[in-house]
Amino acid sequence: LESLEDVEVEVMDGDTLGDDVFCQNRGLSMTDYIRSLKNGSKLYLKYEDYDPFKIALRETVGSKVLTYLRDAIVHNSPLRDPMGYYKPEFDDVELDDSNWLIWVGGKNTSTSMHFDNDSFNFLWVMQGRKRVVMLPNNHLTAGKYGCITHLEGHSCWTGQDILNGPLPEHAVEVELGPGEGLMIPYLHWHAVQNLEATVAYGFRVDVDMASQEVKSWEKLTGTEKDSALYLGYNETSWDNKWFQAGSCSDGSCSRDEL
Repeated sequence: LESLEDVEVEVMDGDTLGDDVFCQNRGLSMTDYIRSLKNGSKLYLKYEDYDPFKIALRETVGSKVLTYLRDAIVHNSPLRDPMGYYKPEFDDVELDDSNWLIWVGGKNTSTSMHFDNDSFNFLWVMQGRKRVVMLPNNHLTAGKYGCITHLEGHSCWTGQDILNGPLPEHAVEVELGPGEGLMIPYLHWHAVQNLEATVAYGFRVDVDMASQEVKSWEKLTGTEKDSALYLGYNETSWDNKWFQAGSCSDGSCSRDEL
């Protein structure tokens, strides 16, 4: 990664409670960012969903994740049978940039407590070490945690710190090293801490989201398709992910309004 001096990256505060997408971001080269990590920077590179900065890493990183990591998951019998976490219908999903993820962060950078709506969510560490704290999102924790930021159909952020201090009741703590991965169960609360400078990749499948994208797009008229900012159809703005088709065609509404 350090050799990618021509690749511009976007990074964020790696020590935030709540949804860090809304935090102050700054752009710099990949080379400068990796060097800053070596000097103790708390900035964090997190590319998820249709982040436009993924485009520059599509061939060097994305294509490899969608080929090799996905194949390893597909052929991992415990994930498919008897646990059945990776379902046969996932094989039929047409993969794109939303299905691969990359995280690069220095020691003690973190992602705070939240849950994701992905049907399948797998984290794999290539270099460094990560600590993951998970909690069931069911009757055992009902009423204990709420969303200060709720992105409908995507994620929920509590703003609570479960990485420091005693672990909450029913919590499970896992430490991952190089070559180790973890399947995060559907809708489980979780928070992640980098115990040292870490590079990790992710593979996700969201069957409901993929289906809804197709259905919503097919309902639009030709004129609406031309004007609508819609998930996956315009890679120039990350914010397009939060715009409902046709409702923010002039770009005037913000994520907070949706």
